[in-house]
Amino acid sequence: ETGAAVAAGADGWTLVKSAGSDQWIPEFTGRNKTLNAVALDGKGRFWVVGRNGAAFRKNPGEAWQLIELPGPADYNAMYFDKAGLGYIAGDNGMIMRTRDFGDTWQVIPSPTNVDIHVITFVDSERGYLAGEDGLIMETTNAGDNWLRHYTGTQDTFFDGHFNSSGRAVVVGKNTALESWSNGHNSSWHECHDHRPFVTVAPGARYAALHNGEILDRSTG
Repeated sequence: ETGAAVAAGADGWTLVKSAGSDQWIPEFTGRNKTLNAVALDGKGRFWVVGRNGAAFRKNPGEAWQLIELPGPADYNAMYFDKAGLGYIAGDNGMIMRTRDFGDTWQVIPSPTNVDIHVITFVDSERGYLAGEDGLIMETTNAGDNWLRHYTGTQDTFFDGHFNSSGRAVVVGKNTALESWSNGHNSSWHECHDHRPFVTVAPGARYAALHNGEILDRSTG
């Protein structure tokens, strides 16, 4: 919304694009850590998280700041809403939650011990997580309790897109699953299989494969 953007990757490096600029500038976080996820909080600050408890926050125009978090783990996914609610998820089922834009974090009880690679919310109460062993789970009370969806696969999911109308797509190592209904009894089916997916774009029209290929659903 601001026009600013951040991309993150290996060895603690990020690419930062300022609002009103078309240039991406390399910026080092100060730690040689693999970075797995990027999020923008409701105060306009970017966050990146990654391996071995790596977590950094950046105010516009300032350098990356190292953030100490209470849940030591490999962090794989992060989410913020505009009101200050945020989540970080990672290996061994670790989940943390903040209600104050990331100023304080608490580890919350986890419904799983497998690695989580996706955590996202469609409103302040309803959210989803996905990860190893075909894991997809849903909460309707901001993460206090979670219910598991039956997916019929043991694939590892790396990304997913969910919306409030019940449309959802998740992608993983060997398959993509799609659902059209909300609630714990959502029915999931394969919409593409035997392809190594990496990510799916919001709206679920485009998906990227591990080999760099981009799939467009409008063309089949």
